[in-house]
Amino acid sequence: DDVQEDAGNRLFLVEQGRLLPDAVAEQDQPGAAWRRSVRAMLFLACGFASFAVLPMAWFRSQPALQALQLHQANTLTLAEVMGVTDDSAENANISTSKALSKSDVAHLFDSYAQVKGLAQNTSAPTSNASVQNASVPTSSTSSPGPSLDSDAQVEVTAITRTATTATTTTTTTIATTTATSTTSTAITLPQTPKLPSLFCFALVMPQGPELALIKSHFMRRAGIFGCNDQVVFSSGGHIALGVAGNTTFHTLPVPKVVMTKGNVAIPGQTTNSWLNTKLFMKVFEAILHDGRLWMHDWVVKVDADAVFFPDRLRKHVAPLTGHNGTDAMYVRNCGKNPYIHLMGAIEVFSKQALQTYFDNKWKCESQLLWQGWGEDYYMEHCLDHLGVRYVDDYKLLGQSGCEFAPCSNGWFAAFHPFKDVNSWWQCWSLSTGQNQPQLV
Repeated sequence: DDVQEDAGNRLFLVEQGRLLPDAVAEQDQPGAAWRRSVRAMLFLACGFASFAVLPMAWFRSQPALQALQLHQANTLTLAEVMGVTDDSAENANISTSKALSKSDVAHLFDSYAQVKGLAQNTSAPTSNASVQNASVPTSSTSSPGPSLDSDAQVEVTAITRTATTATTTTTTTIATTTATSTTSTAITLPQTPKLPSLFCFALVMPQGPELALIKSHFMRRAGIFGCNDQVVFSSGGHIALGVAGNTTFHTLPVPKVVMTKGNVAIPGQTTNSWLNTKLFMKVFEAILHDGRLWMHDWVVKVDADAVFFPDRLRKHVAPLTGHNGTDAMYVRNCGKNPYIHLMGAIEVFSKQALQTYFDNKWKCESQLLWQGWGEDYYMEHCLDHLGVRYVDDYKLLGQSGCEFAPCSNGWFAAFHPFKDVNSWWQCWSLSTGQNQPQLV
């Protein structure tokens, strides 16, 4: 080996007859090729990854886009729901472009009705000639659910959804005028909305007079069957009460509970009637499981032997009902008894009061000595214990020992007790000034 000089006066080491830079470059060729291959593979991988991210992002965005489209399809404006023209909306002082939720429909109906001349007295009887009183609504032959009063289904109970298609045809009915629009929700507005909305329930024993009473109410759509929605519970399971349209109305089962009668002479017992608090704890659990109470303003418990007029109750609670939600409250109905102010013949709760109860009932069950109480005494003291406020309305229930009122009184919403079918309907007729309604 020796050193040579090139034309540029650079010195090169000659190794085995070759210039050293050429020899080194020749020896490094496999490594350089490998590095170039790695760089090319990394470049291609990054390129493919970039292209792969684009379809993934597109697919991931589709559910959000579909949800937005569905929300837009389900968001109704006042014009879509009521068929209001721009001119009539301006006269009603309402905006046709404002998004309208389902719960707003009933509250906006009155404003629109004044413009169209459709406002009517909510206490007026229905147009069906076979029905003599507004508390006895007509049956809905097309309603597949358990609710019997189609006129009363103002809000969520009147809503049906189509899950198989994004757009369907909606028919919105107001009086005799029909407007058609495209949306995924069908809402039927009644000619005379029944507000505030009442969800009523009763408990009947499988034996005794209560079952005959509740069946007679169902057959003539009286009592709790004049509420916006209703349910009847029984420890006897699914008992058929009658047929509404193509649907048989059954009681819903609650567990059997062994009960004894109380004795006020025994310390800790507050009633001589049934100690039924445990049973009604089960009933309220069944109401929570049923879930329909959240669709309405008020939840009303009515004894089967109480002659009950839902339309009158609506007048009592209307001043307490807010358009943006009613406060948590219950109505005390007995002012003359120093020991109890909530008589169980009729118990009226706002749904917010029951929300408080369901969230905190463990406090009542563990902190109150309820084993010797009747359920009405328990509910009064439980709600007081939870801080739910009350409103006194001693003209709500006509009952001896509280505020007695004859059945001829037209303001009281309930009269109690009337243990057999004949006396119950006699009181109903005396209170309405009408004969018994025809069987539906």
